[in-house]
Amino acid sequence: MSFNIHHEIEQILKREGGFVNHPADRGGPTNMGITQKTLTLWLAREATVADVEKLSKQTARDIYYSQYYIKPRINDLPELIRPIVFDMVVNSGKRGIKLLQDALNCHGYDCGKADGRIGPKTSAAAKVAAQHMGNELIKVLVRRRVIFYEGLVKADPTQRVFLSGWINRAESFLPTDVA
Repeated sequence: MSFNIHHEIEQILKREGGFVNHPADRGGPTNMGITQKTLTLWLAREATVADVEKLSKQTARDIYYSQYYIKPRINDLPELIRPIVFDMVVNSGKRGIKLLQDALNCHGYDCGKADGRIGPKTSAAAKVAAQHMGNELIKVLVRRRVIFYEGLVKADPTQRVFLSGWINRAESFLPTDVA
């Protein structure tokens, strides 16, 4: 099956769910995973909690496509890793790209400094890594993601409430051929 960004966005919407304003969530009020801060930037004005609450699915789709897929240049990555990197960026911002870059560098695929930006070097390194490593690259990204989440909880124990959900989300990207 080839990559389809519209399908991936629908998967994100399912994972993220509806309006949430959890007191421990450092992102504040969110709807379909879109934070008040993100909506403020999108609207080019201060978004209210009510704006977040009434966010339409189409606006959420537009934000994900524009700000989390095209702007960070996920489309320049090999199809194999687009779904997981897209989800990592949705869930962790630039940190998701840095996790990819760290993984590439650690496995000998030089993409330069882990700066959270997908440029020609990161794109080229990811393409070679995907060709050579295949599904192992996805497994590496899942492991690094879990370690990242565990580090968040260690640094801020109030985030423990989210840990099992984060880990389940990361592990949902493991290839089905894993024995």
